[in-house]
Amino acid sequence: MRLRTPLIWLVIPLLLLAAGCSKLENNGLFYYCSNEKIYLTERRDMMFIQFQKGLPEARKQQILGSAPFLHPWTYHSRMGGGDTTYDGLGDANFAVLQSNGRISRNTFSAFRDMDGVESVSYMLGYNDKYMAASDNFAVKLNATTTYNQLETLARQYGCTVYQQEWFDEGIYFVKVPKTVEIGMVRLSCLFHETGLFAFTSPDFYTFGMYDV
Repeated sequence: MRLRTPLIWLVIPLLLLAAGCSKLENNGLFYYCSNEKIYLTERRDMMFIQFQKGLPEARKQQILGSAPFLHPWTYHSRMGGGDTTYDGLGDANFAVLQSNGRISRNTFSAFRDMDGVESVSYMLGYNDKYMAASDNFAVKLNATTTYNQLETLARQYGCTVYQQEWFDEGIYFVKVPKTVEIGMVRLSCLFHETGLFAFTSPDFYTFGMYDV
């Protein structure tokens, strides 16, 4: 998996990692690290929202204020030997909201469908740490897999494919639109299970995974 950690989080390069409460959902969600399944827990009381780039601040606040029963998630980090508090609204392109109970699917869908929202996902738990899924994942083509095969597969799900020049040849990124109901993590597994790729690597934001 690729880990991104804006603000108080630690950036971990993709290739290092690729080679009784209803709030917690053990629903079989996992991703592949090589061929090993890494299981995650969905936090149905926490929602991660990515905004479209360049969205005016007033529109972001309007979106976040549309459900008064949700409030910014406060997170305390000891990373780097210091003490930092994150209030869920500290980055220009995303926010984390929390409820005192389970966030309904209707609320989730309402946020997802708003103009200016790039993607929405429930927060994820892994070994008592917090993660959030972005809207893209990386793939590395097998020696016998062509770019056309990747592009054809991506189009079946309404996804687009792009490259980043600082990654090795044969590595591509698949951008998953918010309309794909199964979500980015599950879709990356479907791609992996085709056998067309040396690996698939979901892009995650991580919260405190490397606190000391």
